[in-house]
Amino acid sequence: MAGSRAKTTVRRIYDQVNLALWAGLVGFAIFCAFVIVPQMPRYRAEAEAARANAREQADALYCKRWGFAEGSAAYLGCMSDLLELRRSIERQVDDEAVP
Repeated sequence: MAGSRAKTTVRRIYDQVNLALWAGLVGFAIFCAFVIVPQMPRYRAEAEAARANAREQADALYCKRWGFAEGSAAYLGCMSDLLELRRSIERQVDDEAVP
């Protein structure tokens, strides 16, 4: 009789924990659907802007290191060349990634 009572108690606790976990999962899915998913385009745009800014700063650093005065025609040409080089490399990597 005690074993049967223990099994019933364990079964009830298991069912309650199972229900709580499923409720938590549903709650998290609803939270994601209404809070996180609508913000994803903004997050993606912010990340892309940060990457573009980092690339531009790296390119500027190279052009300055190579002795081009900031704002000069040679500096702008250097920035343009580095941008084109970067795009060329990205296209090459994309072409190699797609079978």
